[in-house]
Formats: sequence, structure tokens, C-alpha cells
Amino acid sequence: MKKVWLTGLLFLSASLAWAVPPFHVTPEEQAMCQTMIYARKDSDRDNWQHMHHYCDCVRFTDRALATMGNKYDFKYNLQIAVGGCDYVLSHTTPDFHMRPEVLVTKGKALRLFNKDTEAAVAFTTALQMNPNYAPAYYNLAALYDRQGNKKMALEVVTNGLKRVSGSKTLQRRYIELGGKLPYPAPEQVPEVAEARVLPEGPSAFSQEETPADTKTETNNSTSNAGAAAPPPTPSSPTIGSPANPWCRFCPPPELQQPGQAPSTP
Repeated sequence: MKKVWLTGLLFLSASLAWAVPPFHVTPEEQAMCQTMIYARKDSDRDNWQHMHHYCDCVRFTDRALATMGNKYDFKYNLQIAVGGCDYVLSHTTPDFHMRPEVLVTKGKALRLFNKDTEAAVAFTTALQMNPNYAPAYYNLAALYDRQGNKKMALEVVTNGLKRVSGSKTLQRRYIELGGKLPYPAPEQVPEVAEARVLPEGPSAFSQEETPADTKTETNNSTSNAGAAAPPPTPSSPTIGSPANPWCRFCPPPELQQPGQAPSTP
């Protein structure tokens, strides 16, 4: 009897150790989402009504970063995070100004998941929507850098500085990757509305910086990791098609989700 009782106690202890925290938002997460997302709400009610799912994407990526030592919780949290971003992308209109930001956040979660090819698609799609969005350049370059391709990473940052010459983050990365002063001269290109960058808040998952050298254990890491998409070159694109030069790895139209930017003419 005693042996049975001890076995049951050990099983219960192990189950509790593997249990993930409740799904519902904590007060700290609610404050984070209020600062980072809800406080920026505008008159576009049809699109903003779905943004609580973006809160899920951000907060569960934060949880993943806090549970990197537990591969079960880590994987679970990243799956919820990616699902939250996917919900927003499939339920908002293609012209919603928050989509580049959501795509970059999704891409960073995928990068933590070692799904490099899918992350590259997210970053390049964000640049297709807004070629002036510095966080997309930064994170695409970080993807190349993690793969050991500093030359391509520098090319991405160089292209970014030609479009967003005042980005201090891109300037810093340009020097870190071996770029020579002066910084690349800005290109004369048509104006594109800037995506709204997250203000600094309590989240550890900022729009531009996450651990670039994170290596995780997931069941899908080997099958999904791949080379990143070629860097965007706003002045003379060399990939894709004339109607969509940015996204080489986007899925065919029949596989795209509702509301997702088209990948081919």
C-alpha cells in the first residue's frame, strides 16, 4: 500500500512539473498588452477587434523565452504565440497598418522554433507591405547572422539603411557586421507609410531584439529549418515576380490564408 501511495505521489509531482501555467492573461501581461497594443487603437474597429489575439502572440512568446529550459512548455508557448499572430493575419484586411508588425513578431517566434524558412517568409512579407519597416530588416539580418552568413546579413542591413537611414538599431548592426563608414546613402524612393513601432514596455520581446543565437530542441527543428529568403533590394529586386518581388518562399495562392498578401500575380 505504501509503495502504491509513493508511486502515485511521484506521478502527481511529475505531472505538476510538466503542467503549463493557465492560459488566461495575468495582470502583468494585461498591463503589457495595454501599453504595447491596446493604447494604440485607432478608428479601424473592424480590424482592431481581433488584436487581442496579437496580445496572445506577444505574451506567449514572452512565456516561451521564460521557459526555454523546459522543452515541453517552450514548444507549447511558441505554438500558441504563432497561432495568435496567424489569427490576426487571417482576420484583418491586407491594408491594415499593423500587419507588418504582426508578421515580424510571428517571424521571431518561428525563429525561436528553428523554423528559419518560415521566419524568412514572415520578415520578407512584412517588407513587401512596408519597405520602410526597420524591424523587418533587423530580424531578417539576424536570421542570416545566426546561420553564419554575415555577408548576406550585412547586405540586408545595408538595404535597410538605404530606406530607413535614421534607424539607430540598423546603424549599430551595420558596424557590428563589418560595415564601413559612412553609412549607406539614402535612396530616393516613393514615400511609404511607416509601420508603428512598439513603445518600450515591460515585455522582454521587443520588436527588434531577441536572442539571435538561440538553439532549441523541437520535434520539427530539423525538417523546418532552412536557408533564409534572399534579402530585399528595394531599388532593383532580383527575386519573385514583377508584381511581388519580395517573397520568394511564399505559398501558392491556393494555400494562403484569408487576408494574407498574395504571393504571385
